[in-house]
Amino acid sequence: MSDTATAATSFGVLLIEGGTGCADLATDSLRREGILVTIAAGGTGALLAIVAKAQPQMIIVEVGASVADTMSLCRYLRSVSDAHIAVLTAGHDAQTTIAGFDAGADEVFAEPLRTGEIACRVRTFIGHRHRGSVQRSLGRAPEESDGPRRFGPLTIDADRRQVFVSGRQIDLTRTQFDILATLARNPDRLTTRQELQNAVWGPSWSGSSNNIDVHIGHLRRKLGDDPAHPTLVLNVRGVGYRLPMSH
Repeated sequence: MSDTATAATSFGVLLIEGGTGCADLATDSLRREGILVTIAAGGTGALLAIVAKAQPQMIIVEVGASVADTMSLCRYLRSVSDAHIAVLTAGHDAQTTIAGFDAGADEVFAEPLRTGEIACRVRTFIGHRHRGSVQRSLGRAPEESDGPRRFGPLTIDADRRQVFVSGRQIDLTRTQFDILATLARNPDRLTTRQELQNAVWGPSWSGSSNNIDVHIGHLRRKLGDDPAHPTLVLNVRGVGYRLPMSH
């Protein structure tokens, strides 16, 4: 059995149903791959206890009849868990995708998906997370760091996974931090979308590279970086991004 397959047997996914039927297909696909899935209904009442008991590494939230209620649920989950959060939606709706990222989701699964695609993407995440755990157990952190790094008013502490702007701590999602930490490892050097995608989700990830742009947009907003005239996270149109050493 491969390391990733072994990791999958102890990897927990909490899937929160929204009533559209997408969750049933996703559950079947994940369980066929031997991934442990806990099913829960929407609503915050009992979810805190479920999250505390299941300790999921990934939470998949199916978009229900009310998109607004689903996004409120995502924000709640983001506030009580550092699990990887994915939104599962019945169609490729750009507004729902943006709303999901805005609510703190790390990625969006949009139906119709190819057979086994959700399981494949979850397995990719498992493998990426497992390799990071092995590195940490050997004393090699995935984000090698010599302490906090400063980029003008921006301070990134990879060891503590903390970010500050002008001394004020900024609350980032796991994915937003991973993107920023990847850029920080290559200061003043362009990092392509593909390189960011590989670093954050792994080289086998099959999602759209446009997700990087959406995450960067939300990251800039949290950092107070004007998207029309950014000074913290700079972009080379159509290629990638970089962090300038000074301003």
